[in-house]
Amino acid sequence: MLSLALYLIVQNYIADNVDDRHALLGEIIYVSAGAAILLLISWGFYSNKRFARGPATLFNLIFLGMAYYMFSEGRILLGAVTTLIAGSALIAAVSVIPDEK
Repeated sequence: MLSLALYLIVQNYIADNVDDRHALLGEIIYVSAGAAILLLISWGFYSNKRFARGPATLFNLIFLGMAYYMFSEGRILLGAVTTLIAGSALIAAVSVIPDEK
């Protein structure tokens, strides 16, 4: 997500045919916030914190929904890869319970 945000920032300055720069700026902010949330979740997993499990579960369920639409649009390989990654991450997020401290 962070690389997408950087791409959108560069695209904002070099593109001549961008009609609505405010919409592009909104996308940049949205993607940057998503990257920050994913960074916070990964830090929580690394630090063995409980707060990271709920958002990670939600993100992976959303990705499984996206994989369903990939399958329905005929993108079998992309859907399979997304399902494999999101499914394994979802199982890891649900099955790993940190110890009480």
